[in-house]
Amino acid sequence: MTSLSSLGTVIITGHAHPVFAERLIQAGYAVVNNPAISREELMNCVQQATGLILTTRITADKELLERATQLKWIGRLGSGMELIDTDYAASRGIACYSSPEGNRL
Repeated sequence: MTSLSSLGTVIITGHAHPVFAERLIQAGYAVVNNPAISREELMNCVQQATGLILTTRITADKELLERATQLKWIGRLGSGMELIDTDYAASRGIACYSSPEGNRL
């Protein structure tokens, strides 16, 4: 995965409204929108990610975060941060954000 953007690459691992990816691209990110990505596939490409968007399928545990050498932030689509090792992420300088009302109309 090669990033041609100035801000890096964001991997979206769940279903999100198409406007979300559009806004990330407008902001200067390259976007890999793969809502069906498996944990194994993510483990093989996360080292190139600057941002990571998660739902409830994949856990951002220490093992995954250790491979994410370029990661600056994690966004959680939905509420709850229990699937993210926020303490380890913080120790690596990775910001974590949730969107508890993100799918509310």
